[in-house]
Amino acid sequence: MKGLGASLPRGKGVRWFGAACFVNAVGTGAYYPFSLLFFQAELGFSLSRIGAGLTVAALIALPALPLIGRLVDRFGPKWVLFGAASARAGAFGLYLVAGGFWEFVALSVVVALSLRTEQTASPVLAGTLAGEGQQGRWLALSRSMFNAGFGCGAMLAGFAASGDGDDLALVGAANALCIALAALLYLPLAGERRAAAPERAERDLAADKPWRNRGFLAAVAAGAGLWTIAVAVESAMPVYVMRHLQTGPWLIGVLFAMNTVLLALCQVPVAYRLEPYRPRRLVALGAVLHIALLAALGVAGGFGAGAQIGLLVVGMAVYTLGELMSSHSLLLLLTSLAPEHRRGSFLAFNQIFIGLANAVTPLTVTLFLDHSATGLWWALAACAVAVTVIGRRGRAPAAPEESPPVGTLAHPAGSQGKDHKVTLTATDVSLGGPAHVLIDEALSRYPQYRAFRRGELSRADYCAWVGSGAAPLSETGLNEDQFNLSTRLPVNEWAYAERILEELSDAGVIGSTAYPADEFETLCGAVAATFQHGPHKTYIFPEEARLLFALAHILEPRTTVFPGSYYGYWAVWAMPGIIAAGGAATLIDVNTDTMRRAKDNLEALGLNKGVDYVTEDAIAFGRTLDRVDFCVLDAEGPKDAEDPLLRDKAIYEPIMQTTSRAIRPGGVLLAHNMLLHNLTDNRYFAGRIANNEAQYAGFHRHLDEYYDVQAVYPTTEGVGVYRRSDKD
Repeated sequence: MKGLGASLPRGKGVRWFGAACFVNAVGTGAYYPFSLLFFQAELGFSLSRIGAGLTVAALIALPALPLIGRLVDRFGPKWVLFGAASARAGAFGLYLVAGGFWEFVALSVVVALSLRTEQTASPVLAGTLAGEGQQGRWLALSRSMFNAGFGCGAMLAGFAASGDGDDLALVGAANALCIALAALLYLPLAGERRAAAPERAERDLAADKPWRNRGFLAAVAAGAGLWTIAVAVESAMPVYVMRHLQTGPWLIGVLFAMNTVLLALCQVPVAYRLEPYRPRRLVALGAVLHIALLAALGVAGGFGAGAQIGLLVVGMAVYTLGELMSSHSLLLLLTSLAPEHRRGSFLAFNQIFIGLANAVTPLTVTLFLDHSATGLWWALAACAVAVTVIGRRGRAPAAPEESPPVGTLAHPAGSQGKDHKVTLTATDVSLGGPAHVLIDEALSRYPQYRAFRRGELSRADYCAWVGSGAAPLSETGLNEDQFNLSTRLPVNEWAYAERILEELSDAGVIGSTAYPADEFETLCGAVAATFQHGPHKTYIFPEEARLLFALAHILEPRTTVFPGSYYGYWAVWAMPGIIAAGGAATLIDVNTDTMRRAKDNLEALGLNKGVDYVTEDAIAFGRTLDRVDFCVLDAEGPKDAEDPLLRDKAIYEPIMQTTSRAIRPGGVLLAHNMLLHNLTDNRYFAGRIANNEAQYAGFHRHLDEYYDVQAVYPTTEGVGVYRRSDKD
């Protein structure tokens, strides 16, 4: 039970949310399997006329979905959900008194639109309510409650369907009451919170149009494919088993019951176990597992009844495992790919394609069943293969899941099941060394810090603890900056960097996200054993080191410059990629002592090939540069410099005024210390960010003039990634 308890979502309102999802699904489950019988009993129309009316209604509802998405973004998901559920409950109540065909169609438009609205707004609400590192579990809860409620609703409606028309009328009334109750259950939830539109540094990547986001389109296509398979299996398998196999109708109930029960019971714990893995790969793998049932149905006709039962039971078990993996991962991926301030609009766009699949699949299924029943299953298997290809190739967000991307989605190969925190060095930091080691050693004795690093305590709650004084600053042994920086540490540095890479790939800054992650682990060990910090401290944090390591491998730069290279701890993470590309690097720093230490460290690690060490002023040296592919900036001027342009981080502007002209069009600038986002309303960072904004004002103007893609990521110290335009 301990493992199950750890997998359950936490946070205020989780019980209300789960209850609303369950009750809503009971009503939906009572409706879907027996809708045709209900409408025929209540309205007296032929099945073909009812089917035509429902199809027309579903198609009419689709064009309204973009408006629904904008309403979710503007007013928040809770009130949109309340309105949609209330409208659906009212429509079902009116079905009982409707008489004409077009009244039926009009009410069906309301029902279809409200269903699509709920499927749009519910994941947004889950993301709004979930704490840091909890969104996947809230989404898994919604899936689990849906399957449990749907199964209960279908079972209850099944008993009613075995009676007369009056019993079906009771099903309709009970459905309306369930949906109305679900609407009321949404009210206690705090779903009004909405994300603001991104600031100038983010606007180029946070694409407001889902059709311009290749990663999101890939996920939408994968989702439409999986939905087509699910609808086809639900509608075609009973007919196929009854017409073409020797097993009898009882097997249909057993297969669907097994699927429903496993989905309801296993979704939350399975989602928890899958947290260390990348959603895109899980979608692809889940699609492959779907093929087990499709292939079993395709070949079952050549076997006897006993073999058919075995094939279909095993096939359904594997299919269900694939559904557990892919449906949750796809939902997590879709919500992650959408910019937070436009998540409603993006998910509404996805529902358009789900609606189209709903409308087209029944017709396709009936054509196959009439002309090539076995061919249907192989066509669906081909669809699953297509989803696998899309899942493997689809790129990730044009905007992070949240600011920042929290990095709770995955671990690299070989580290599954562990809290993935890279320790870049294990040296004594009493004199110098990485600040993150000092922070971790100082705070690991506090349960609040440990819970935060495990993803069990939200960033906001941990920040509140830091600011409460419960752990006096003097007791921690840290300074104020270090103590507050602990609130910005990602839960998982690997996944954090991975999410940034995928966003940069989607924006066209890099052409791939692949880099040798295992070599980064090896380099971490070598740096820990070899790198000598002396009296120097560094504020390069693990996710920033990994990002630079990855970018150097992906960009394959021939020429890289490091203005403000300090004692080489920033450059060391780029050198393996630079050397692998056969490139050259130039470290630039005016301090001869730190440059000597940088040279000694790179030589000790065998990473000094093609390195030029320049102890000159970076502004002046920039004028001598020729063609540069990659610039890694982390300079710092004297804090008491008379010229404000040379003071502290304001020096970025004059350095880049001379250096940018040498960076080729399409070249990349990576700037450190771009701490411009306050993640938790932290008072300390509010002051620091105001100071940074003032210091970077000139630098930002320069970026606007010379760089056509700009992305600032709220890593622990903040990094900016910029692509050089073709302006001279």
